[in-house]
Amino acid sequence: MKVTEEEIIGSRQVIEHSGLLAESFERATGAGIFGLAKEGFASQGGIAAALYGLPAIVLSHDGSEDPVFTYANRAAQQLFEYDWDQFLRMPSRLSAEPDLRSDRAEMLRRALEDGYINDYSGVRISASGRRFQIDDAIIWNVVDGSGVQRGQA
Repeated sequence: MKVTEEEIIGSRQVIEHSGLLAESFERATGAGIFGLAKEGFASQGGIAAALYGLPAIVLSHDGSEDPVFTYANRAAQQLFEYDWDQFLRMPSRLSAEPDLRSDRAEMLRRALEDGYINDYSGVRISASGRRFQIDDAIIWNVVDGSGVQRGQA
């Protein structure tokens, strides 16, 4: 059975992760994530709903050796043509074509060293095989309040 948006947004894990994404973005860049200021929401659930509904693509993956997606907002699911459950089982490297994965790895390395980058461009591939260009993507390290690296977004 497919998980609903209400179940996604209402999940404690998604609420906590959305807050972590917003806080990490703000620490890395000094700005609110895509104009969302954390203090503008009455609850962490408000951040989760706003982030999930953003028209901008928001993805994150964990910090494992072969990172797996940990978050994909509605816009990302629509563009990449994967639903929530499919995204959360997929290694993030599969979002790029095999011959472009070294460029993607270099971008992730740069972001890891610098905290964030705001100039990444590349080609991605959807579930149906459709290729599309992303430009000026912001990649940041997802770091918790204790300074532990949790992945990248």
